[in-house]
Amino acid sequence: MTAGLSKTALVVVASILCLVTFFFLYVHEREQSLPYRDHFADGKMDEWMTFGGAWQVNNGYMLNDSDDIGAKLITGSKNLRNYRITSDIRLTNAFGDAGILLRVRNAEEGTNAFNGYYAGIRLPNQLLVGKMDFGFRPLARVVVKDGVRAGTWYVLSFEAKDCTLVATASTAERKLLATATVVDTDACHTHGAFGLRSFEAGGSWKNIHVEVLP
Repeated sequence: MTAGLSKTALVVVASILCLVTFFFLYVHEREQSLPYRDHFADGKMDEWMTFGGAWQVNNGYMLNDSDDIGAKLITGSKNLRNYRITSDIRLTNAFGDAGILLRVRNAEEGTNAFNGYYAGIRLPNQLLVGKMDFGFRPLARVVVKDGVRAGTWYVLSFEAKDCTLVATASTAERKLLATATVVDTDACHTHGAFGLRSFEAGGSWKNIHVEVLP
């Protein structure tokens, strides 16, 4: 009888563990699903992972109060494929660049330590698109009309559909300043998470929105 009770107890424990595992996987998938909007206005950044830098939520936006070379903040499922990320962004230093990431995989702390793509604005007047494979490969550099100024908010959009990448920079009032379009024909990255990045600059981000492309 004792053996029978032990087997029953084991079955019950195994069932509970399966239910708990399913619950956490379900919650995780829900958290990583799109569309996504940040929770910085609520003072929350629990879903984000830091790789270098000094990241903190400040007055409703994300601040990297650091001029680290290649600091990153990453979230989202590594299985995301065709999507667009949009963010308000502001450079806080008089040098360097800051921007957004997509299709990120294998992220580590380090300057270009990940696989994926980057779009950013750089002082004094550039919109950049680059590919990272634990090294930086520039894909496009476009002049931003009227230049890039520290302390000014811009709207940066970056999307990937199959192997075509499109980045745009606009004013806070959505006046288009620059567009860069790239087709990556050299083993393009097809899926990955999204995030924020700065290079030799502090920066601020808010109103992050990520959506699936049709």
